[in-house]
Amino acid sequence: MLIVIDTETTGLAHEPDARPWQIAAVVLAPDGREIAAFDGRGCPDVWNAGADEALAVSGTTAAYVQGLPQIAPIAFAFAAWLSAFPDAYLTAYRIEFDREMLRRVGVVSNRWTRCLKEAAAEYKGHPVRLIEIAAELGIAHPNAHDALADARTASAVARVFGLKHFGSNSTVLTTE
Repeated sequence: MLIVIDTETTGLAHEPDARPWQIAAVVLAPDGREIAAFDGRGCPDVWNAGADEALAVSGTTAAYVQGLPQIAPIAFAFAAWLSAFPDAYLTAYRIEFDREMLRRVGVVSNRWTRCLKEAAAEYKGHPVRLIEIAAELGIAHPNAHDALADARTASAVARVFGLKHFGSNSTVLTTE
């Protein structure tokens, strides 16, 4: 099984106060079917100075995010949800970014596998954004920059590339 994760955040990885405000993931069975999904939203306990700009990317406002419940219980629930799939590998379109954002809210795993963005770059011969590779592959990407929509789009990309390239037949990253 493969779990494709995405986060929406209050900033970029190089900004120490950036945190996720939306955590989402989908679980793909070996045949590529989506068998479970997680979508949680919460207000970070630390507020990034550049949050307004980062939130604008997803069409969200600080007022909306600050009105959400705290992210900590959402992150805890996500970690518990992940534990329900102990044999699944984890991926994301941008692993380094999403893994770092999850680490900042206490979600750490040693089950990360191949990065979807790297697979897309190999396919294209150069780095591409999720929306670009999805369009080229004929994959609809409604509601871009919503973490669950992005996770589902990235899952569709993984299905096109073949799930065998992610998980036990590929390199598992165990840097955490």
